[in-house]
Formats: sequence, C-alpha cells, structure tokens
Amino acid sequence: MAVSSDVPLVESMFGQVQEGSVLSYQLPTRTVPMTRPHTVAPSPPQLPLSDYRLGPSTCAFVCSEHQHHHMASLESSLETVHKIENSTQEQSNCAEWHQLRRCRITSTKFREVCHTRGESSAENLAKRLLRPSNQTADMVREVNHYPCGFLIHPDAPWMGSSPDEIVYDPEGQPVFGLLEIKCPNVTSYMDCPYIMIRERRHTLKRSHPYYWQIQGQMLFSGCDWCDFVIYAEDDMFIQRVPHDMEVIETIKEKVGHSHPDVVRAGSQQMELLNTNSRFLHDNLVVYAQRLQATLPDKLSVCYFVNSGSEANDLALRLAWQYTGHKDVITLDNAYHGHVSSLIDISPYKFHQLSDAEHHKQFVHVAPSPDIYRGKYRADHPDPATAYSDEVRDIISRAHERGGKIAAFIAESLQSCGGQVIPPAGYFQKVAAHVRQAGGVVIADEVQVGFGRVGSHFWGFQLQGADFVPDIVTMGKPIGNGHPMSCVVTSREVAQAFMSSGMEYFNTFGGNPVSCAIGLAVLDVLQNEDLQGNALRVGGHLTRLLGKLKEKHPLVGDVRGHGFFVGVELVRDRVKLTPATAEAQEVIYKLKEEHILLSADGPHRNVLKFKPPMCFSREDAELVVERIHLILSGRTDAAPATPVCDPLLTDEKAQGVPVLVLTVCLFMFPDIEKALNMHMPNQVHFDRGCKRKVRFSDNL
Repeated sequence: MAVSSDVPLVESMFGQVQEGSVLSYQLPTRTVPMTRPHTVAPSPPQLPLSDYRLGPSTCAFVCSEHQHHHMASLESSLETVHKIENSTQEQSNCAEWHQLRRCRITSTKFREVCHTRGESSAENLAKRLLRPSNQTADMVREVNHYPCGFLIHPDAPWMGSSPDEIVYDPEGQPVFGLLEIKCPNVTSYMDCPYIMIRERRHTLKRSHPYYWQIQGQMLFSGCDWCDFVIYAEDDMFIQRVPHDMEVIETIKEKVGHSHPDVVRAGSQQMELLNTNSRFLHDNLVVYAQRLQATLPDKLSVCYFVNSGSEANDLALRLAWQYTGHKDVITLDNAYHGHVSSLIDISPYKFHQLSDAEHHKQFVHVAPSPDIYRGKYRADHPDPATAYSDEVRDIISRAHERGGKIAAFIAESLQSCGGQVIPPAGYFQKVAAHVRQAGGVVIADEVQVGFGRVGSHFWGFQLQGADFVPDIVTMGKPIGNGHPMSCVVTSREVAQAFMSSGMEYFNTFGGNPVSCAIGLAVLDVLQNEDLQGNALRVGGHLTRLLGKLKEKHPLVGDVRGHGFFVGVELVRDRVKLTPATAEAQEVIYKLKEEHILLSADGPHRNVLKFKPPMCFSREDAELVVERIHLILSGRTDAAPATPVCDPLLTDEKAQGVPVLVLTVCLFMFPDIEKALNMHMPNQVHFDRGCKRKVRFSDNL
C-alpha cells in the first residue's frame, strides 16, 4: 500500500501506519479519558480493491461473503470510519453507552468443515479455509477465492468486520481496530472480572461492554491454536481449535459444506428473482424433469414443499384421498417428522408418551425388519417373508375391527430405528399385502435418497426393479441444507387428490431459488461422481469397520450400504446387551478429536455414519483409526472433556468413566432406578442444583 511521504509513521497494533489516521488508535488508559480532535487527522489514502485481495503470504484476515456485501467497497468502509471519527463527545461520554449502543458484530466465517488433513503452513491452511471441498472438480483455486470470502490487507483491518453501527469502548471512544486483534491469547486483552475460564473454554459474560472477534491469528501467529467467537445475544464462547486438526462431520449436507456451485446458484437466482409458486418459473419445470428422470416411469408427478415433515404429511393426505381409507401401518422405532400427523405414526417419538396420549386406533405398528436384533434374525430361513407376514396379520386384525388400510409407510432403510437394512424381498412382499387391502406404499427417502447408498440413486431401488412405491418423499439432502423437499407420486394418485375439490397450494414450495439450488445439487452429484464416491469410499469404510469388529468384542454388528452405515455396540454378542453408555462415550471422545458422530436406535447404541457425499478414503481411515484407539483405551486418543469433574467430587468415583455418567444422568432420567435394580444400595444420587454421584467401595 502506498503511503504519502509527508505524513510521519507511527507504531500501532497493526504495524506502521500514518500518524493521526484511524489505524493509529490505541487502547485508552483507564485513568485518563481519551479525546481526539476531529480536524487534524488526514483522510487515509485511497486503497484500490486489488490492494487487499492478496496472496497467502500477506493475508491477515478473512472476511465472509456477507461481510463483503456489507462492506462492498473500500469507499464505504472509509465512510464508516469518518462517521466514527465524527462522533460527538456527548455520545462518547454517555454513562450508559454500553446499554444504549450495543450493536451486532458479524463474525468472520471460517470453514468449519474441512475434508483433508491439516497442513502446518499458513498458505495451505488459508487454502483449506477458503477453497471448496477437496472433492470438488475445480479443487485448486487461489486462496482469495471470491465467493467464499476475501482477504484483508493487514493495514486495513476494519474491512474484516461488519458492525451494524458504531461501536464504542468503555471510555466512550469509537472502536474499530479492536474488533480484529492478532494476539496469542485473548485473556491478555480482557480484564479478569469479564472472563470465566472453564473446561478449556473462555466465556465472555453478558456484562462485558463490547463484543470481540478474534480471528486471523491462526494464519500468522505461529501458535498451535486459534480462538473463534460467534455473535450471541447473551454469553459468547471462544472455542480453541488446533490448526493442525479439522472438524470432520459424519452427518452433513449432501455435497459438503458451502459448496461454491450450490452457493452461486442460489445467490444468482436470489439476485434475479424469487417469487411464490403461483407464478410459474422455468426452474420448477426443469427441476421436476431432472428429478423424475432418476425415478421409475410410474412416478411422474411432483409436489414441492419445504421440509421432510411437510413431504410426509402431504404423502399421508395423498394416500387418504386416493384410497378413501384411514388406517396406517408404520414400523417400530420409525420417525417420519415433527408435525402432529407424523408424531402419530412415529413410534420413535410416541413411545415416549403414555398409552393414553399416543394411542391412535388407526395406527398399527409392525416389527422393524431388523435381522440382527429383531424378532426374526439372520439365522432365520426367510426373514423377509416372516416380517412381511407380520404386516399381513396386522391388516387382517384391522379388517376384523372394521378398519381399512390406507398406507404402509417406511424409510427404505430405517435410520432413527438404528440403521436397519431390511432383508431382500421384504418390500415386495409387504407391497403385495398392502395393495391387496386397497392401500398404497410410501417410501420415505428423506435421509437415504440421492445416491447415498452408492449402488443406486434411491434406497428403495436396493430391493430390485420389481418394487416401485406408490409415493416417494424426499427432503434433507435435496437442497444441501436449503429448506426444500418433494413428494413424487403416480398420475392416478395425483388425479384423485385434485378431484377432492380442495386446491393444494404451498407458497414457497418449488420457488425459483429452491429449484436453482436443487438443480445445482444434482449437477454436483453428477459432475463430481459423488454417488460413485459413496459406493467406493462407503465400501472402504464398511470394510474398515468390519476389521474393527474383529478386534473389539464391543462391536456387535456392522451394516449398511454406501454412506449409510451403522455400527451396533453390545456388551455381549450372544445376549446382545446394548452398550449404550459406551456408545455415548465414543461419541464424546470423538468430539474431542473434532469428529462429530451420533448414535441412534431404540437403545441409542448404534453409531450412525451418514457423511457428506464428498467424504474421502482418508476421512474414513482417520475416523476408524480414532474409534479403534478409543475402544482400545489408548492414551494417545484425546481424552474426553471432563465436563463432570465438578459433579464427581467423591474420592470413590475415581477411575469411573466420567462421560458415561454424564450421559446417563442427563439423557436417561430413569438411570437411577435401573442402576439400583442391578446394584442395590451401591449407587447414590444427590439431587440439587447439580447432580452428584457417589459409588460404594465394592462397585
């Protein structure tokens, strides 16, 4: 950046800058109020846009695309600075300044999810922060990739923040450079009364007079960690993250976090036009055609809605109108959505209620086709027929009571029920029974569709070409996190629905922006061969987990297709005693490794793997390696955060897995009764504002 020779330079927290410029502002002393004349400071030199879009060797700050639009040009930034400089002394001396002027600060948007192993150099780190996923076609991009954020010149740090209005410090002086501090430790810039240090987190109290953004230091400070702050109305947390590690999520958007093609498609359409679906747009027609091309010919009518719950609710309405019947058959442990009609058919939810609350006479629950833990297991000669006969018997009993079956609804592969893979031929046999009774079959593909299973685009296609549902619902991955979903059905079902006389309308279902994003997702899936990646890497992941099963008796079963994989943990492979607490401990210890995993199933002992479709072989190997270390009790696995240490004060609790106890206490409220049933008078709970657990000597 060119600096005028007739203006002296001074040292500031940002290096040498012009004396009297806004960048020469320093922290005021506590004893002498700081005042500044408004006429002596010359205007900072004009900086062309190219001066702060630099390479990684000179980068100091990273700004989000939102901040780019907020500070669209350097001139607007300088105008903001002039407003700060021209603030009146009366405003500055306001006693209640922090209550009257507490503006919002937009946090720098770093990429939380990286799909490659970290590199130590600032250049490679910057590339990982700014570029798209390593699985994208145009992987190699400049570090100042524009749609994902841009780099800020070290001498113009105010560009890295986006306040909604002027910010002031406790002395009543305007604050700008303080929003971005390159420092090895944030605590040295805050007073002790303002900060609480707990469990490797720094908590900024609500009483703190201004909010901080700590960012960029990871790129140039040389320290092995970086602090991040996200804006909050109440308390704020500074998360310490080692920069040689990245966060790996095993459940995420379809094509990875913030894929540039998806972001670009949505933003371009937003700039052009968005409207409600009463006004037709080409995107709606084109997307419906693209979507229908992935499905059997019978499924030719699309209804676009905004969530998986909306989709499944509409599917029930279609079934009821088409059949004229009411009764619905669902699977045990199933979950289909959060609206009332779907809670009624979701045992995963209504089993938590009393019989009087959840009992609906028209809802019938069939056994989950689980061949590992279910009623009919892998050693049964024909589990598909046995489980489908259960559905046949339910239909018979319903008819005896005067009920008529409208629909059988099931996920093509049961997710919340524990990553259950139905036996081959199950859905064909069920469909025959249901259709003979005058009902339809609804395949819920909200979690399993769009190539996740690898070998096929849709989960129901695993059953074979001779099984085609009457209605298919889809959601979560359809828009890569954008609220969008769809119901696809046959023309016969759609015509019956339209003949009811009640027009169906959804204001933003299938709006131009949603369809543009949906089209971009389909393009990425095809162009980057992500379905093929799910087949290859998913198979590799399953094989690695199979080897893990050979090494650890705690691993009872590994099952799945592509990127839909479940690992069931058991304490006894014969009795199949669920290892619920152990599963939760694995999850929490993985979190300390920056790997986000969760468990599900009726006993919450099934580790579920549903990663982004750009998940790599290296990611799979890293995750399995860390699970192996945790199950082995190795010391080189990162210890879990001791969140229970203040609660477990009794010396007799030493050596007990702390995290297991935490999960038991807060996720399983009946654990006290269960523990005392097996270990009478050995477990004691102190009920108060904090729960404490004490164990007897012989435990």
